[in-house]
Amino acid sequence: MIPALEPLFPGEFAAYGEWLVAAEAPDSDVTVPVPALLEAGGLEPYLERMHPGFVPSARRAVVSQWSKFYFARLILPVATAAVQGWRVPVPPEPVGVAVGTGGDVQAFHLPGPGGPFEATPDGPFERFAHLLDDHLSPVVTALARHERLSARVLWSNAGNYLEFVIGRLAEAGLSPGGVDDAYALLAASRRPDGTRNPLHQPVRYLDVPDGEGGRRSWRQRRMCCIRDLLPEYGLCGNCPRLAAPPPGE
Repeated sequence: MIPALEPLFPGEFAAYGEWLVAAEAPDSDVTVPVPALLEAGGLEPYLERMHPGFVPSARRAVVSQWSKFYFARLILPVATAAVQGWRVPVPPEPVGVAVGTGGDVQAFHLPGPGGPFEATPDGPFERFAHLLDDHLSPVVTALARHERLSARVLWSNAGNYLEFVIGRLAEAGLSPGGVDDAYALLAASRRPDGTRNPLHQPVRYLDVPDGEGGRRSWRQRRMCCIRDLLPEYGLCGNCPRLAAPPPGE
């Protein structure tokens, strides 16, 4: 973890901070510049490591699975910092990705720790602009173009992790004002310029039987991640294609 960021990741959130490291930090994994990953064919060696010998028809599912590691390692720490009023610099150009032996993203190598917002952000889209506009938008656009995977699937994967971490931050009572901004970001169907918000409502909560005569809430994604195109996977426990939650979900 970058030392300047340690106060932003107390207790249960400490693991998130470990996914952001200084650019010059030694690492046993391969570190790849983000722009190189986004070139045509840039993901090829890492997809093959993740799912050796996958059939071409399953490629979209492999890319979707890979993107989940990418988005989790990026969104959970960067959003946690943003909620607390800290802007972590993540434009793709100087950022590197530490890729593990299994092809999955392990951490992000950053040019610096960033710093507090100069002024209180004017709403959710300003608070999260460095994440949404500077990084996620170009990454999703490039992956969708080169990998022929729907941008909506990729945005859904990203939104799923953003909604998850916001819930954890809310439960911990961390920076309520920042959490409110984060929830407002997900609730907005349109951006301030009138264009569609790709992070709008990535999940929903359904009232379902709890199996013991009562009711409970079931967290369900609004879009399938298509992981079931890979033979070793079925539908995940919060897949929108399920009519009811599977046992234990």
